[in-house]
Amino acid sequence: MFRKVPVLLALLSFGLTACMCSNGISVPGVSTMLGNPRTGEDLFTAMVLDPIPESVTVLHSQDQRLVGKQTIWLHFTIDPGDYDVLFEHFIWEEHVDRFLPEPTGDVVNWWAPDTLPNVAHYQVFDASTCRCWKQMYVNAARTEVYFYVAISADKPLQP
Repeated sequence: MFRKVPVLLALLSFGLTACMCSNGISVPGVSTMLGNPRTGEDLFTAMVLDPIPESVTVLHSQDQRLVGKQTIWLHFTIDPGDYDVLFEHFIWEEHVDRFLPEPTGDVVNWWAPDTLPNVAHYQVFDASTCRCWKQMYVNAARTEVYFYVAISADKPLQP
């Protein structure tokens, strides 16, 4: 028991603590912002669109901080008209390669954009909010979205 204390202290000094996901599951080796974990709605308004359209239901979310970067994972449903507003908020570029980021922690249990029928993949570099890459995977009906944000450690997410 006592031998583990120096290892735990070393991990804490490097920012490798436990992640409290929005569903309350903790993941060793991953951390979120200090304090209470942000809700899916908090993450949506910070990274996608503020205010949240009434039609949006955040199904899953996770706010992770790994050594060297922070990642935001969201899965939500939305009405097509509200999706159009979201889409016009940034200058998205469609990508045919459909790069799928590797999920970690609890995200593994629900991150499945490749299961969307006729999925389209868009990405944008957002210099205005966070100097980060945002990726969006959406079904053809524009009603279900997987949203991923990668933020480098040199420019943390603004609270």
